[in-house]
Order: sequence, then structure tokens, then C-alpha cells
Amino acid sequence: MTEYLPLNRLYSPKVVLCEKPVSFEFEVTHFSPELPSLKALYDWSSNEKSLLPDAAVAPSSKAQSSNRANAKGQGYITDQDKKKAIEFRAMTIAREAYERESYVVTDTSASCPYDYYCEKPDSKLRVEVKGTSGSFGFVHVTKNEVNSARSHATDLFIVHNIHTHKTLDKWVASDGEVYRIKNWQPEEQHLTPTNYKYSVPV
Repeated sequence: MTEYLPLNRLYSPKVVLCEKPVSFEFEVTHFSPELPSLKALYDWSSNEKSLLPDAAVAPSSKAQSSNRANAKGQGYITDQDKKKAIEFRAMTIAREAYERESYVVTDTSASCPYDYYCEKPDSKLRVEVKGTSGSFGFVHVTKNEVNSARSHATDLFIVHNIHTHKTLDKWVASDGEVYRIKNWQPEEQHLTPTNYKYSVPV
């Protein structure tokens, strides 16, 4: 004879109150471009994205990809080869843009707090280039980059939505959309401190 136990004797649910709630973040790696309302849902964020005003927008080609990040703004990339591919793509697009405007472009990224020095008879300026595989939003800037832009004529040249894919031995970056701020003057209201150098008292 088989004895069946009451359900409440087999399973007694317990409610546990967590003093330190755990939060989760999910990244959508692809979406259907035919459903703009669904894309808006994917792109939604509870954090207000940091838009930069008074910018001249020059869109370029855009490709959908299964490995394109949809985070708003420039994130941190741990894969250095992928990071270099994205940076190289952004630098290439920026150089070509200023050369089309008849500038002589010099790469200063290795020794100066700006990436390009651009010069032609009637204009001289610095260019700070930022590249990201994410959608348009915030970018990371250093103290030296901010000080340089405040003291000299500087353009902020952002290339976002860069498409990346990995071949057998390297990362390849392509496409991208351009958002350029001419005569960039970073104001305190648009800057958020994310890192401090702490001098430990003796």
C-alpha cells in the first residue's frame, strides 16, 4: 500500500528577507531591426544617459550584429586586442574625416593628451577621438584631456556603434556612427568623477 504525504509536509516554503539585495544587469546582444518598438525596449535604461549639447552630427553607415553591445555609452573592455581594434577603427574614421576637410593630420596620441593635431592655412586644432561598440551615450575622458580641451581649440570626435567580430587570430572592427562636437569645452555639469587618487596620510 502506497502512503501519500500531504503537500505541506513535503514542501514548506520559507520567505527570506535579504538585508543586502542583489541586482542583475543583462546585455542584449542582438535585436530585430524591423521592430523599432522592441529596440526601444532593449535600449531602455533607468539611468539618464549623458548627452552632450551643441554637437554637429555626421552619421555614417550602420550595421546590425549579434555581438554589438547595446549599452548606452563607452564601457570598459578587458580584451585588449578587441579594444585596440575599436580604437584603430575610430582613429581611422576621424583621420579620414579631417583629411577630407583639407587638414594635415598628425597622430599625437602616443605623447599628448589628444589624439590628432590638425592644421591647414586658416585653422589649427586638436582632436580627441573616442571609439565604442556601444550605442551613443557617455564617454570616458581623463583630467589631462579635459584640461587640454579647455586651453586649446579641440574637437571631440566620437565613433559609436562600431561593429566587431573575431577571425581566427584577431579582432576586426568596421562601420560606426560619428558624433562630433566642434570646439569642445567640457563643463563641470557634464563631468562625473569616477576615480580618485588618494594620498594616504602618514
